[in-house]
Amino acid sequence: MVDRKVKKVNARRKYRAQRHIFTGEFVDINYLNANPSLAIEVKSGGIAYREGNWIQINRHTGEEKIIDPLGQAAESQYHIINLLRRRLPNLTPRPIVGRATWFTSVVLDKKLPLPPSASLSILLDESDLDKPEKGIKKVFTFWKENLGAWKTDIPPTQFIQVINTLMPTFHIAPAISSIIRENSEHYVRMTRQQSAILEFLGEQPNAAIHEPAGTGKTLLAVEKARILSRSGHKTLYLCFNEFLLESLRKAYPNDQYITFHNVRTLGNVILRKDDIPIEKIVATFEEYLDSEYDDNLWPYPNIIVDDLSDTLLEHLPYLMEISGGVFYIFHNRNQAIMKKEPSTWIDEHADCRLVLYRNCRNTSEIAHIISGLVPVQEERYINNIHGNKPKSFVYKNDKELQNIAANFVKDMIKNGLKVEDIAHPSHG
Repeated sequence: MVDRKVKKVNARRKYRAQRHIFTGEFVDINYLNANPSLAIEVKSGGIAYREGNWIQINRHTGEEKIIDPLGQAAESQYHIINLLRRRLPNLTPRPIVGRATWFTSVVLDKKLPLPPSASLSILLDESDLDKPEKGIKKVFTFWKENLGAWKTDIPPTQFIQVINTLMPTFHIAPAISSIIRENSEHYVRMTRQQSAILEFLGEQPNAAIHEPAGTGKTLLAVEKARILSRSGHKTLYLCFNEFLLESLRKAYPNDQYITFHNVRTLGNVILRKDDIPIEKIVATFEEYLDSEYDDNLWPYPNIIVDDLSDTLLEHLPYLMEISGGVFYIFHNRNQAIMKKEPSTWIDEHADCRLVLYRNCRNTSEIAHIISGLVPVQEERYINNIHGNKPKSFVYKNDKELQNIAANFVKDMIKNGLKVEDIAHPSHG
């Protein structure tokens, strides 16, 4: 019994390897030079014939549906004939195209009272799976006899044309935009898993969350701000990136309880000046907070921040304490944007320090590179989301860098990406 099952599996594999899938049916090419080509409609499950209709029966549910296997095979047969006529109008002699139906789950009794449109010579069944070549040759013989075409050899060059017409070869790589859409669902699910940390933070008035690149720092920080907002608590969301600030303000324009700022815009508001040079605004703001600002005027009891300098990290938690709110900093020790060294405040004063390792943004290929450059727990950090292998470029000056970037953008646009997909605001 086992040997027969193995034999059947091998026969099916061999048969599938010999066929070419063609509009739901297949054309066997092995005999094309000396034989007709063949369109076969394959049907599985139980089979019946009642009141002029073929019936297919689901072997698991018993559900029945009317089918037309010989009619479908005929459609494929004529489609192939017309295809050869249209694409190879000068082909002579023309290979004759036959048709058949293969019922792969049943054994047909030779005494079945078949309808006039059917013949056992063009019907294959489960027993033919063991020796598919024999069954196919039986069908070929039927069409040769009925069409009077015992030999239809064509010259080798035209034979190759027929094969290329019926079995074209091409490869279409998935568009990068398609890969992004597909992976985005995985990223969202993984980030939601990360968000379980937000429930824990509900019990912590002061916390520092360290998150390596790609672990969803911005998404979690924004979600925590929205949780506070939905509770009617006024919250300051303070980030560094100008593009991220613009993106967040556009995404949540009507949230009356969240105010989005970066250090520059917050400094302009607190100082009530907008004419301070951008290269001086941060230092001027920090000095003002530390020496002249009346802390009782601070309007935001809850503060959520991204990477900040030590001066602000010393002052902002104090403002939170006197306001009776919460203070959370989401940061990456490996990306100290506004300073050369990581902040000492986090290690010395943060009441709660957490580390996230689940990578929710970068593909496995990118994560492998990151894990070799910065300290992460590789087995937790690297996910199963795959993409293209990252490329590296070496340049000598700004002009070469601009050319590299311009060519990259052009290639990405050709692959279906929009400009906003190439450099997401939250990536900085």
